[in-house]
Amino acid sequence: MSGCWIDDRLSELKSGSTDEVVRRHLQFDPKTYARWGKVERPKWVVGSDEVGLGALAGPLVVCSVRAPYGWTEPYLRDSKKLTGRQLQKAYMALMESVRKGSISFKYVSISSQELDSLGVATATRQAHWEAATLAEKDDMVVVDGDILMPGDVVCLVKADTYVPQVMAASIIAKVLRDTTMCDLSTVFPSYGFDKHVGYGTEAHYEAIKRHGPCEIHRRSYKPFREDP
Repeated sequence: MSGCWIDDRLSELKSGSTDEVVRRHLQFDPKTYARWGKVERPKWVVGSDEVGLGALAGPLVVCSVRAPYGWTEPYLRDSKKLTGRQLQKAYMALMESVRKGSISFKYVSISSQELDSLGVATATRQAHWEAATLAEKDDMVVVDGDILMPGDVVCLVKADTYVPQVMAASIIAKVLRDTTMCDLSTVFPSYGFDKHVGYGTEAHYEAIKRHGPCEIHRRSYKPFREDP
């Protein structure tokens, strides 16, 4: 991991091998070489990612991490590719970097009731926008996914696989959400939230069938909503 992901994307743009989403967000037309210099490498990048979007219960957690453009760490990965032990070690290392002041982070938690009320797409955009207020003037803000965001936010599919700041955000968001779900398992002990953290496993569906939905289940999600 070189940390110079923007240079990699620019090289792809120059060769015309990257997709239209990246080209649009970085505002570069590979057919017009004169515009090449208009894409500037920022000094700081704020990366944002969400965890819990597909869960049936519990909050959606969005985290943003602000770090220098060239920053990276050897332990950074997409949080979904880390074992539980690796995830905890990465989280502790990130918290140490926060303590030293080399990076900073902000997180936003959206409850199941808010998700049901606002709708998933709106709630996700609002959470990313709020988390991105961590950014300062001239920072580049990168959000994982092809989400429709206002302003100069850069939305890149699979950013959590190659943008270090987004990887860090995904790790922090996952640990914070998993911890919340383990805490909620003591409040709602019949559902096993400490095991599946709200996702639709066979055991979770069986618990819903046996006990019905609880207070933190997302009623706008299947299998709870009644489609017309």
